[in-house]
Amino acid sequence: MMQNFTPIQLVAYLYGDNTTAQAEKTEAALAADPILATELDELSMAQSNLPKIAFTPPKDTLRRILWYSEESRACALC
Repeated sequence: MMQNFTPIQLVAYLYGDNTTAQAEKTEAALAADPILATELDELSMAQSNLPKIAFTPPKDTLRRILWYSEESRACALC
């Protein structure tokens, strides 16, 4: 049975966002389909050209999340 892979599935594989079973299926398909392997190579090159950035929320946002968590826990104990 031939499996069709979408670009979204290849991106998920590229970023390691797969289950072990999904990764194994993708790897088997990549080994069997040189066109699919080329598509993954192109996506990998595109990924390497993306700027490396890290997103960090403002400290006030983290403080509010922690406060909300503490309040929610306290209310659950009431």
